[in-house]
Formats: sequence, C-alpha cells, structure tokens
Amino acid sequence: MVSQSSESHQQRRGRPELERRAAVPLQPSRAPWDGKIAPAADAATVILVRDRPTVSGAGGLEVYLVQRHEELEVAGGRYVFPGGKVDPADRDLFLTSRCDGLSEEDAAAAFGAQPGETPGLGLWVAAIRELFEEAGLLLAYDAGGAFVESHAPRYQEYAALLRQRALSFRDIVSGANLTLAARRLHAFAHWITPVWVPRRFSARFFVAVLPPGQEPRHDQGEAVDGAWLTPQEALAKIGEGSMLAMLATQRNLQQVGQSRSVAEILAATKQRRIAPIMPRRLEVDGVRRFVIPGEPGYEDGE
Repeated sequence: MVSQSSESHQQRRGRPELERRAAVPLQPSRAPWDGKIAPAADAATVILVRDRPTVSGAGGLEVYLVQRHEELEVAGGRYVFPGGKVDPADRDLFLTSRCDGLSEEDAAAAFGAQPGETPGLGLWVAAIRELFEEAGLLLAYDAGGAFVESHAPRYQEYAALLRQRALSFRDIVSGANLTLAARRLHAFAHWITPVWVPRRFSARFFVAVLPPGQEPRHDQGEAVDGAWLTPQEALAKIGEGSMLAMLATQRNLQQVGQSRSVAEILAATKQRRIAPIMPRRLEVDGVRRFVIPGEPGYEDGE
C-alpha cells in the first residue's frame, strides 16, 4: 500500500471533515479520457466474516471493514475490506510452498483460470500478508499445527516490523516455521478497474472466517478505523452517507448479505462461478452511474 501515516495525524486533521465528505454523493469523474489503458495490477482482498456473538447465537453474519486514511491515493477515506497489491515477493517459491498443500492448479481453477493466467498462489500469499499488515490477523499454523496467536507480543511485533519494511513476510514465515492457512481463503469475486482510470487493479476477493482466538486490530496507519458490521448495517450506513465505500465493496456486501451465517457463506462460495467484473460509467438524462456486466446499458457504457 501507499502510506504509513499515523492515527494522531488523522486526529489533528479532525474527523468532522471526513464526516462532511461522507454526506456528499459520489460522482464518477468526467475528465477526458485519452484512450490509453493502463495495465491492471494484481491485488488480493479478504472479506473477513464471523457469526455475530450473541447469547442466543443467532446474531447474523458480520464482516470486518477498515477505513483507509483519507490522504491515501487509492480509496482514501473509504471503508474497504483488508487487502492490497500483490508484490513480486508474494510469488516467492518458499512462501507458495507453505500454502497448506494448495497447488498452483488449485489456485488458478478457483478463479476460473488456467495455471499461469493469474498470480496463482501469490494471490493467497498476498491476501494473508495484507490481512496481517492491515488487521493484525495471521492465517497461519505453527509447527504443531495450531493456529498462531496473532495477538501475542511476538506476532504484534512482527506485524509492526512488516509494516515498516524492516522484516519481510518470508522472514516471518521462515523464522517462526509457519504454514500458511491458504485453504481458509475461499475465492469469491474478481473485480477489474474500468479502462479509463489511470491507476487500475485486477482484484480478487476471498472470504475467510475469523480464526479462533484472534481479533482484528487495524494498523492505525493506512487503516484509521475498523468495525464489525452486518452487510445490511454497512449498506445502510453507505446509503445514508455516514460511510464512504467503493462500488466493488458495496456490491460484495450485497452478495455476502445473502447469507445469514458463516456456514451459509462458506456453502455459497462452493457454488460460485467467478467471472471478471469491470464496471462501466453510463449517463442517462444527465444522471451518471456505474453499471456492471448483465445490467441494462452496460454495452453502451464507457
């Protein structure tokens, strides 16, 4: 990601400005497009889910969202699922060999591709690394096969050093003799930034269940806030303007919201056929909006 600015800086700037901005409807940019299409960088995003804790055990499905620092170039001020760009180091053979028995063929097939058509297991490594960096959660097993205790001081220090680029993810996995819990990541969606946007991403979305004994903690750098919400609660806040969110986040919240529990969302991931979704912008009677494949007007959009 881009910035490691602190929460104290956010506080100095003041949250009221963010709250005022949240009430302004989002409008697609109409800057003239020169026809050049920038390459789309591969990215991995994790939709972290859990069953809402209640006495009765019937609280519904929750997702974890983080708010990105308002000064970040990409999605500044928006609430997003933890994730980021796939780094070359994520494709390191040592790291991909630690992906819990998952093969490159498995990784490609999960997103309807052939081996070599995607970053393969590099996507899984990137997703796990980004979740650790941004939310302090580590989808990994220790040498004894148990989930690591990511809240332990040792791993919190690892996360801080990783954000500072003082330690690599490979160093952490190797030094602690970890196995990455890649099979806990379930392919869910694939979104591609529209062709007219200067900085583009080809983002694969995963669903992952909160590991036992872990609790997310936003990094107070790129992410200045974090919250567990049901998809319906998040969509209501977006609709009323108290939260900003990108189109992909909103649409994935709608999809996840069709499930009422962790068991239901995991069953749903097994039935999904994933096809790339690239939004287009459309203007009808002076009103601008985004449309996705299958929606009216998509073929006429830009």
